[in-house]
Amino acid sequence: MTKMEMAILGKEFDKNYYSKYHVRVTETYKYRGQIKTRNTYKFTEEGERILNLLDSEKLFRCPCCGEMKTYGELEIWDEDTVESIVADKVTCALCYEEKMGEDL
Repeated sequence: MTKMEMAILGKEFDKNYYSKYHVRVTETYKYRGQIKTRNTYKFTEEGERILNLLDSEKLFRCPCCGEMKTYGELEIWDEDTVESIVADKVTCALCYEEKMGEDL
């Protein structure tokens, strides 16, 4: 898979994360003799497949540390474009956290 294809797939995955790839599941359980329910979330089969694909190949170089990263290791925001991701202008999550320091 090319960098461009991976970036496009990743942005589409991020955009439709809750509406298409993450579903709500109602679980019932017993607590102190009472039957209760709670809502949890899990990935759809397609969502899990895409997530594994996004974390499979190190195609992107972090501009701060210079290391090769997977799409999932990047700190991608809504305003980041596919072009900026492909051009390696998006920092990895570790560098982002280190830069933020105590503000995070």
